[in-house]
Amino acid sequence: MRQMEINQDYPVDLLKLYPSIHISKSINPKQQFQLSYSRRINRPRPWQLNPYPGYTDSYNYFQGNPLLEPEDTDAFELNYIHRLPEMTFSTGLYYRQSFNSMEMVQEINEENSNIMYLTFGNIDKTQSM
Repeated sequence: MRQMEINQDYPVDLLKLYPSIHISKSINPKQQFQLSYSRRINRPRPWQLNPYPGYTDSYNYFQGNPLLEPEDTDAFELNYIHRLPEMTFSTGLYYRQSFNSMEMVQEINEENSNIMYLTFGNIDKTQSM
């Protein structure tokens, strides 16, 4: 990717695989298990990449990070479905792990401690279940 205003290149790897697999197994006509895996991507929005500062007020300013990388997530799900004549019961478990998590970073300006600087960075990994 090329930032035209400052004539600078930022390398971006656009070729990655994002597979999905879904398996379903019926125990009997009323009960079923489902298992799935998918790899997902969350790309940065344009304003998160914009390197030019924007001022909220005289104490806060925001600047995007052109080196921000996409966030990749591995998602696993296990579901159980039980069908009754009047209703269906469903319960599920999930686990997600994200790499290169995009998070807002707050820093105090080194020259003036009254100014808060906000930007985005890739912060390690996150998990949820």
